[in-house]
Amino acid sequence: MTVVPPVVDARHHLSDDELVHLRSQVIALEQTMIAMMAGGSDDQRALIHDMAAFVRPPMDAVQDPLMMHAGDLMDHMADRATLLARVLG
Repeated sequence: MTVVPPVVDARHHLSDDELVHLRSQVIALEQTMIAMMAGGSDDQRALIHDMAAFVRPPMDAVQDPLMMHAGDLMDHMADRATLLARVLG
């Protein structure tokens, strides 16, 4: 499953070096979280999916692309953790 980020007006005041450093930190944190979730139980990973649904706005509310994307990323990370748990188990 490929998670495509929403288009966002990203005006920033960070240098290219700062952005590269920030991206590498986010990647490291994501991989760390996936490893930690893989060591958890199926119920804990299911809780991540529940929280992802909670993060997304209700269908009758204004749809915030960033919140929708955040929920998609949470689901994707929990799915990756489940796959890693199977490989390690």
